[in-house]
Amino acid sequence: MKQWIKEKIFPSMITGISMGLLFIFLNRGISGLVLISSLGASAYIICDYPDIRAAKLRVVIMAYFFATLMGFAAALFFNQTMAIILAVALTSIFMLETKNSHPPAVGAAFAFILEKHTFIGVLETMASVLALLIIAKFLIYLYREEFHLHKFHHEFLK
Repeated sequence: MKQWIKEKIFPSMITGISMGLLFIFLNRGISGLVLISSLGASAYIICDYPDIRAAKLRVVIMAYFFATLMGFAAALFFNQTMAIILAVALTSIFMLETKNSHPPAVGAAFAFILEKHTFIGVLETMASVLALLIIAKFLIYLYREEFHLHKFHHEFLK
């Protein structure tokens, strides 16, 4: 029973708390809800499946960086439909080609197209979101015995 609590309940609580914090800080219309949905899936992967490649922080950061960049840029130059098509397709191609596949990140590209955002606003949003995901993964390293804190920096390596 204790092992079940350690492996299932605690990571799920971190995921839930992360989602609650994201809702508090990002509850700004439809694009905020789309972004929260994507990040909720990311938090779940990071906390409940921390040892798979898609949960590695380098992969998550690279995927969200490119998705955010593509969504913001596409929204500047194309109508909404074309922007969604291009941003999602290019984000998917990037993730596959660079072996940084984290599927929930595609939602970030979509979120930044739904509503216009300033460049600084996009950077602030993604920096705070990534910081929250990094903290969630750090907590997993502190709690789960199979992860060793002195190897946390490996999350950022290839």
